[in-house]
Amino acid sequence: MRSIGVTTPGRSTDARAREARTLVRAPRALVQRLVPPKGYDLRLVVAADRVVGAVHRIAAAGEWRTNVNLGAVRRTVENPSPEACATAVAAARAAGAALVGVDLLPTPDGGWVVIELNGAVEFTSEYSDRVDVFAESAQLLEGEIAERCIAARSVMEPRRWTRDGSIL
Repeated sequence: MRSIGVTTPGRSTDARAREARTLVRAPRALVQRLVPPKGYDLRLVVAADRVVGAVHRIAAAGEWRTNVNLGAVRRTVENPSPEACATAVAAARAAGAALVGVDLLPTPDGGWVVIELNGAVEFTSEYSDRVDVFAESAQLLEGEIAERCIAARSVMEPRRWTRDGSIL
């Protein structure tokens, strides 16, 4: 899905209204309330329902978007708030994603709002100074795959019973 109608907060009301009408006619459009940009966001990498790393992405001077390819820089966040972690894990679960980057913006009331899920998340060693985020992700995903295989096998395999009623 390509991004259309992404505007800066300073756009005129008429321009935003025209873009909103265009988006409403577009299939699978998603419109969300503006969260005033503060010049940074929080990206958390979630693997198998656990946050394995986090960075603040800080927008380049004069830019409101926090894309690294637009000049933003990453800063490691070693202890993201429990609320941010819970929000990211809930978003990953809702999407059924085993490995995902969850981008959050701070809200005026001190909370967090999900702005994007990245199924092909790019993450680096900058996401943690304490653990190897790649090894941690691989270990968690390996465990999840094993659990899913065991669960699938138990559903697929016929159960055999002994004479005393126990399962073989």
